[in-house]
Amino acid sequence: MKIAIFCTIPRDTYSGGRYHAFMIAEALALCGHEVHFVTNCEPIFFHDFASFPNHSDIRMCIAKTFGSGIPSGDFDVVLLVPGAHDPRFYLWTRYFAWQRGAQLILLNFESGNWFNSLSPVKADLSRWTHWRRAAKHASLILSLTAEGNRYAREFYRAVYPWARFSFCYPAINIEAANRAPECAREKRLIIFGRYEGDEHKGILGIESLIGPALSEYTLVVILGRGKIPDSIHDSLAGACEAHGVTLEVKPLLSDHDKFVELKRASLMLFPSYFEGYGYPPIEAQYCGLPCVAFDLPVLRETCGDRLIYAKHGDWADFKLKMAEALSRPVETTDEVEEQIESMASLEASGNTLSRLFSELDARHSPTSISRLWHLTLIRLELHLRDPERYILPRRILGSLRRWITQSPGKD
Repeated sequence: MKIAIFCTIPRDTYSGGRYHAFMIAEALALCGHEVHFVTNCEPIFFHDFASFPNHSDIRMCIAKTFGSGIPSGDFDVVLLVPGAHDPRFYLWTRYFAWQRGAQLILLNFESGNWFNSLSPVKADLSRWTHWRRAAKHASLILSLTAEGNRYAREFYRAVYPWARFSFCYPAINIEAANRAPECAREKRLIIFGRYEGDEHKGILGIESLIGPALSEYTLVVILGRGKIPDSIHDSLAGACEAHGVTLEVKPLLSDHDKFVELKRASLMLFPSYFEGYGYPPIEAQYCGLPCVAFDLPVLRETCGDRLIYAKHGDWADFKLKMAEALSRPVETTDEVEEQIESMASLEASGNTLSRLFSELDARHSPTSISRLWHLTLIRLELHLRDPERYILPRRILGSLRRWITQSPGKD
């Protein structure tokens, strides 16, 4: 199949969603599909995947705008990766799909109803406006887990009658994990953190976990973007110093360095109130690293009973479970690695995606009439949003006039 993935990427920033999108590209390329990755800049983690067998087959398209400098020819599938705030990204992606006769797929990281059911800080559902608009024109709403798919069915109601809902587990970088050297476990605690408007990640509560039981341990905070605000850093550093804990902050680690840290550590802390998938616990399991997490249905789905669960949002219980975990020996089994590979390997992801894409019914591909109508409407909206830049060609204006006078009806 000929597949285009449209994705915006923030510069010099790690994003789990962008990471997942590029892993989809790698998985599809591994299965022999022609994959075009259309984005605004090269992701910071691009070279972490250089050893994948078909990495060089992915056709990178760096476009300043998503309305120009894009691939030519017809396509079978266009995967829209949401996250951008600019509505023109969604419009241009839909325009590309309609113009090239492709079926549109929306990648659903999480839906607003699911997020608000678990996060202590509720989100305004307008944050998902562009996702919902795209879903109206999608042949497939693709979630990351069965739990996410269940909520998606309730959230995206205005869809085509033939639209499908399904899911595919994201792949982890097993090759990078295998290359990281095995070593003796040290008294190190790992936590992944974001401090910029992501209170649901639970990172703001970790100071309450610092106590005398962690004396001589090192707390390693791995940051994907931004930094720890000075006031929070000073308070956390003070608590660590008071109890003999060393604090290390490691921003923007490569996959290799990340897995080195996971193989050195004694325990991962994952106090997230909500996750659409949860990469870190799965990566920790593959490396034989115990993980304490708040009890989330999605983690039960992906990790079963292999994590150490604390009551959701109960920091006292989390601290208790952490102390219990540190008193146990770390055990690694080949069986766990095999379970992770069967769920989250590049091959498993590629096979699932290939099956889902091949099951899309070609009879629901856009007809020439509906393509013209939707292209005209999208172009008109782009024109209204930015009239000086996106001038409507005369032929499109003519088509619009004809459609209005002929009353084409619904397609």
